[in-house]
Amino acid sequence: MARGGDHGPPSRRRMHETMVLEHLRRYGGSSRAQLVAALGLSRATVSTLTRELADAGALHIAVSPDSPGRVGRRPEILSLDPRSGLVVGIDLGHRHVTVAAADAAHELVGSGTRRCGPEATWEARRETAVAMARGLIRSRDAPSVIGVGVGVAGSISHREEVVDATADRLGATFRAPVRVDNNARLAGLAEVLWGAARGLRDVLYLRLSAGVGGALVLDGELRRGPRALGGELGHVCVTEEPTRCRCGNRGCLETVVGRDSLLAAAGRPSLDDLRSALDQDDPRAQHVVREAGAAVGLAVAGVCTVVDVPDVVIGGELTVLGDHLFAPVRGALARHTPAGEPPRLHRAELDHRSGALGGIGVVLRDSAIPFAVPTTTASIAS
Repeated sequence: MARGGDHGPPSRRRMHETMVLEHLRRYGGSSRAQLVAALGLSRATVSTLTRELADAGALHIAVSPDSPGRVGRRPEILSLDPRSGLVVGIDLGHRHVTVAAADAAHELVGSGTRRCGPEATWEARRETAVAMARGLIRSRDAPSVIGVGVGVAGSISHREEVVDATADRLGATFRAPVRVDNNARLAGLAEVLWGAARGLRDVLYLRLSAGVGGALVLDGELRRGPRALGGELGHVCVTEEPTRCRCGNRGCLETVVGRDSLLAAAGRPSLDDLRSALDQDDPRAQHVVREAGAAVGLAVAGVCTVVDVPDVVIGGELTVLGDHLFAPVRGALARHTPAGEPPRLHRAELDHRSGALGGIGVVLRDSAIPFAVPTTTASIAS
């Protein structure tokens, strides 16, 4: 048996090398110890492969930041060579266009947001995104664009037409593969990669804003479903009230906790004003938000029980309401989940860029999109 590293058959060596490169592509910077734990390879194999990949120019090596209480040598952090190119993420929302770019090492190199009114056409939003993305790329003098990930707001008319036109325009402009998905779903992926759900493998994400959307991550992968409805909690029925949702049904969660519905029920002009009323113990505001939180908890508890998800992340504009909203959500989760073990509730950590960051993430996780990363001579020969 070979010792001191991976010197077995070329096909096995290539497989191990691919495992290392794919892990760094999906998860970003990792120490050698983390690679050993994640991939199940020996320390010697990981050490040999990473050294030779670094020599070939595929990997970038940096010393991890110092931390209080650390004893001994700081580990080296390995990542893909950031010069491999840029990944662009775009969020085409109802009221904004957000663009972000990151390199192959998962380092964010720039971002920007422009507000847009309801009169802005989707074609105009696309052109705004193109101009913003070009600006980011020029500022980095990047050698190439690896891919573009785009989040498009849910519940828009002629959605299929918008999605197809967006993919065609961006693909032709940047000469790169394009992946398009629901922007709330991509925001959930971003929380798994860089936010409150980092390191978790089974997560339900819920975004409470003008609309209500979400994402379901099972065994580390986004679950879209054959009709792309995975994570669409906003259109789960939670009440027998006859309020019609924009999806065409009645009693959807979005009719209870969508921003505009919530503000109308509370008689408040803005979320900041609603938060102020809650802090002042306004009875009407408290009742409306308690009912909204209970509805969220009921819907989330049902999903988490059926698919056995232990962690829930809530993001979006409504998180400004703080524990006024989260407390009734927790209470409903405790009442409606079995065995007295409700899922853990987390507040989203990422800001308004989460949809665009998720666009970056969906490209980084798509192995069908090639990266221009050198491999070792031994791997090429195999």
